[in-house]
Amino acid sequence: MIERILVAVDDSADSLAAVRTTLALAAPLGAQVLAVHVLTDHEVDTALGQVSGPAAPAGRAHSVNRVLSRVSAMGQASEVAVETAVLTGGAGSAILGRAGAWGADLVVIGRSARLATGEGYVGALTRHVLEFADRPTLVVPAGRVERGDVRRHRDIR
Repeated sequence: MIERILVAVDDSADSLAAVRTTLALAAPLGAQVLAVHVLTDHEVDTALGQVSGPAAPAGRAHSVNRVLSRVSAMGQASEVAVETAVLTGGAGSAILGRAGAWGADLVVIGRSARLATGEGYVGALTRHVLEFADRPTLVVPAGRVERGDVRRHRDIR
């Protein structure tokens, strides 16, 4: 039985599709949902922080909070309580580590990105999660995004 679903989120349409699918699964099952966002540190982020000063990390934190607030609101609208968490480290390892520590029965992740041609593909993060997952993992294609979701998606950037 599926009692705990972990969904990885970011500010993409693919992520919104994964959240909608997670909520559709969780509601009739009465499953708990944990939405996680991973903050990764890259050399580019470090360089940008040095150039832009202390405002960069604050802006980044604000964006993450807006994403997680949006996911919580989607949960409320679906009558599903959504717990949220911000993780750090390598994204794939952080997602799988939290899934194991939390006891997730299912991991849900959006198909990572789209090629310039508009064709979907499975990106490096999703491949990593699929390759190393020790529990069932569902990859959700972006599908159709509702008009309100697109507007709010633009607001969270």
